[in-house]
Amino acid sequence: MFYDSELTTLLTRSNMNNLFRVPLLALAFTSSVASAFQYDMTINPLNNSLIDVKVNTEKLGVFQIQPSRTARSEHQPTLTCITSTGKNESIKYQQEVICDSVTWQLSLSKVDETGFDIAPQIDAFSPQKGWYFISEFNSLPHFTTAKSPDIETRVCMPNGLCEELPRDTQPPLFLVWGLDPIELKINEKNVSVLSDNQQILSTSSQWLPILSHQLSYLSQVFPNASTQSWKIAFFSIDKKAGNIGGAAGSNMILVNVLTEENELSKNALQWLLKIAAHESTHILGTQEMPGWAAESLAEYYAYHSLNQTQLKTKKPIEQWQKFKKVFPYADTGLLEASMLVSEKNQYQYQYYPLFYVKGSAFWQSLNEALEGKGSSLDMLVNNLAFNEDGQLNASFTQKVIAAIGTEKWSELSDMFL
Repeated sequence: MFYDSELTTLLTRSNMNNLFRVPLLALAFTSSVASAFQYDMTINPLNNSLIDVKVNTEKLGVFQIQPSRTARSEHQPTLTCITSTGKNESIKYQQEVICDSVTWQLSLSKVDETGFDIAPQIDAFSPQKGWYFISEFNSLPHFTTAKSPDIETRVCMPNGLCEELPRDTQPPLFLVWGLDPIELKINEKNVSVLSDNQQILSTSSQWLPILSHQLSYLSQVFPNASTQSWKIAFFSIDKKAGNIGGAAGSNMILVNVLTEENELSKNALQWLLKIAAHESTHILGTQEMPGWAAESLAEYYAYHSLNQTQLKTKKPIEQWQKFKKVFPYADTGLLEASMLVSEKNQYQYQYYPLFYVKGSAFWQSLNEALEGKGSSLDMLVNNLAFNEDGQLNASFTQKVIAAIGTEKWSELSDMFL
């Protein structure tokens, strides 16, 4: 979620993958099936809003298909088994079958003039701009056998490029094709930047060096990240849509570009760079943290990395001072909010904005206190550790107290946590 003073509203996003932040570890498969096992995607020749998916399964023997992960709905693709005799028949999930191949279709939402809303993470395409987006959610089931519960799988797009299908414990796979990448080298990490906005592409000399500076800084703050490469896809969305956001997947982050009447809005570049830094921080350094810490720290470093460049923006504490005057749950501490969100009831998202606004203000306040004593959050952030209930553990808080003192830590804890 992001708070935009121009829009005077809380701009929400429902990124279900942000509710679980897990390590982006190298995949360790136990499958005896050749690594060539793959899903082949093609654009339906009669309807470009349909994607045909085919999987050659003749080497699997008896297998089952597990439902794809879901986000907002429980919809699952309709599966068809094709046998060696050419017979086609519908098959059910989690039912043992033998097929030569399995097929299904994905129906894509057509992007209109308001642009692509990232929040729902639904499959979409732009007939005008020629790009396609597929989310693993509700689209990519998993195949299993008795001997191979985790089959190493590639998902291959119509352009011939393939990505590994992640485990269920990892963030989802995002697939984009139809956009040309800009390749960056950031501290030995490879970053590909894509965009469907021609103004963003034509002004890349203005913002690309800033983004490179941010990512270079973030990769230095979090030097132990296992991820060595990722993609950043920028998609236009008009201000009248009322949403602007981002999402982090296993291989790619999605970022909205704010437009107004088909032109970049006044603060479009600041939003673009802040959201890109927020989602990149998730990939680089917050995967194992509880939700409140992952979101608040990513938001803090989004602001902090941008404010080290010429495109400075407001600081988190300034945002919090305004936000707490209008947000009805502002007095709720971050740890209590985390507990309420984890209950997954109908009220959980009422407290989620606190992670972004109050949480980032907490980290800024802590950093300022540390800098006043010759230290910084950058120096301690890789020592962050948490108890099972999501609280900062004693080893980290003792390091903080040693730097800023018990009184100051109690003050910050009482104010924010």
